[in-house]
Amino acid sequence: MEKGGAKELVSYLEHNSLDVRVLAFKILWRITGSNHNYRPEVSADRRRIPVKIWQDRLKEGKIVYKTPPAPLPERKGAAKPSKEDATKAAKEAREDAAKAGLPEPM
Repeated sequence: MEKGGAKELVSYLEHNSLDVRVLAFKILWRITGSNHNYRPEVSADRRRIPVKIWQDRLKEGKIVYKTPPAPLPERKGAAKPSKEDATKAAKEAREDAAKAGLPEPM
């Protein structure tokens, strides 16, 4: 985990919003494969011990990917049209404009 992401996720385990706690927990669980008996839907008092375990794991540097994520595939930009394709498209646009009675596109 980079740039304090684990610290942020662990802090969200104590958030007032159930939705935020659920998302933080699911992400931590997916990353580490551990749940430490944390249940986001229970009272703050009942979450106290599991949160402390997550905080201890954070201090120990043990919130790491069980299986590192695969790298994102290289994104290829849109192919640049050839000069021939561009000329053909411009010709078709002029013809369409003429048929519709519109001024010729620039």
